[in-house]
Amino acid sequence: MNRRKFLAGLGATAVGGAAATGTGAFTSVEADRTVSVAVADESTGSYLVLDALAESSSENGAFATNPGSDGKLVFDFNAEIDDTTNSEGGEGPGKNSVYEFDEVFEVENQGSQTVNVGIETLTQSDFEDGGGSSPTDTLEMSFYPNSDATSPLQGSPVSISPGSAQTVGVKIDIGDVNFSDFSAEATVIADADSGQISF
Repeated sequence: MNRRKFLAGLGATAVGGAAATGTGAFTSVEADRTVSVAVADESTGSYLVLDALAESSSENGAFATNPGSDGKLVFDFNAEIDDTTNSEGGEGPGKNSVYEFDEVFEVENQGSQTVNVGIETLTQSDFEDGGGSSPTDTLEMSFYPNSDATSPLQGSPVSISPGSAQTVGVKIDIGDVNFSDFSAEATVIADADSGQISF
């Protein structure tokens, strides 16, 4: 019985020592990724994982492919929706409209410190089509926690503790844009030092 108490005490000391020296901890991550009214991000082995939600837990997980050809999470809002209740199926967002896709993917903290995570909001000047042209009108894509589209992660980062995950939705605001496939690169930042994240 004393041995168990001693081992438990030793374990607590080892954990405390690791926390004090910062062993295995990451303090900040900044990563540029690609979006094509499509986004890309990290594979499952990193400290900060962006992972498509299974369609069994969120129908909007269908807009994410995990991983894409470059080993990153890819979002594709141009694909036809495979829906047995609607044989027509949509093939992308329309002009002069705002779309909110709740719970498309999750951000998981596989590091050893709590981090504040923000994701850049993409605006018209960030997007290009295959020929290098920008949209002719409003095109904005923002990322938000769970189903709260009023709290974009660019201005309202979320805190994620080690081993925890945060589901993220995608909001797309489209004006009278020219018909084309647009893509952009977004930045995801995780910072253990402060609650303020600047893009």
